[in-house]
Amino acid sequence: MSKPNYWFFKKILSIKEVKKINKLINRKKYPAEPDEYKARNSKGEIIKFLKTYIVKLDKFKKQLNRLYQQVLMTNRHHWGYDLFELPIEELYGHYNIYESTTNDTYDWHVDSTKNSYVDIKLTVLINLSEKQFEGGDLCMHESGDPFIVHELKEPGSMVIFKSYIRHTVTPVKKGTRKSLTVFLEGPKFR
Repeated sequence: MSKPNYWFFKKILSIKEVKKINKLINRKKYPAEPDEYKARNSKGEIIKFLKTYIVKLDKFKKQLNRLYQQVLMTNRHHWGYDLFELPIEELYGHYNIYESTTNDTYDWHVDSTKNSYVDIKLTVLINLSEKQFEGGDLCMHESGDPFIVHELKEPGSMVIFKSYIRHTVTPVKKGTRKSLTVFLEGPKFR
């Protein structure tokens, strides 16, 4: 279940659970991420070209608590980061929809916060796509050549990685890529 730089869990959610989460998200009108909050490069140019909705995870506690506990256990056993282990009801996620009709993509970046007292330490990605898609590959680059995280392509799969690792999502060429991203924070790195 491990590869350099990340941990993965193939099909940790069944397709039935994936459909249930998508249905719950689509039933409620969550706010779209405003343009002023979209990720930007050092020149101030937007690098995130997709639809993102901010969702509170309290409505998905039944489906996601098992995954959240798995993430916390993986951290304790493999990274040992000091995390704010909040109840899942207090966490938010980014529900990301990448469409092939607009070649949606997310350029190279690291996950960080402007909060001067905390750091994002782990990024959790859950594939909520109900059907296969083409493109939309998660690529990482820490040292050596960039590599594709193939394990995330399966609907219901989950990947956990250190948030400071550079990563990108390539343009979606066919179909729709849906994912839920959860950022786990802790005290500033020292």
